[in-house]
Amino acid sequence: MKIVLAVLLGIASITLASYLYLRFSSSWQAVAKEELQMFDSEQDAAPAASQKPPPGPPVGTIRKGEQVTVVWDTYGKDYWACYVSNSAGQRGWVMCPELQKT
Repeated sequence: MKIVLAVLLGIASITLASYLYLRFSSSWQAVAKEELQMFDSEQDAAPAASQKPPPGPPVGTIRKGEQVTVVWDTYGKDYWACYVSNSAGQRGWVMCPELQKT
């Protein structure tokens, strides 16, 4: 019984470590090409012209030329969104094409 529990605990630990590594180790640095607004969701960050209803309120701003860390990115039907963290520690979604990788 103890061996089975130890094996299961080992498998769970490896699975969790792998998930965390893949989820958070793929971050990269970028610079904003223009002033950007950050949103709570990737759908809110998508181009407003293609949305109904309109996006929610922005949760933060990234200044032109400000360096950000891209924590995660994802693709939608017609957009590429990045979850970023700015120098003030604010986090939110922006459109990846508006960033330049450094």
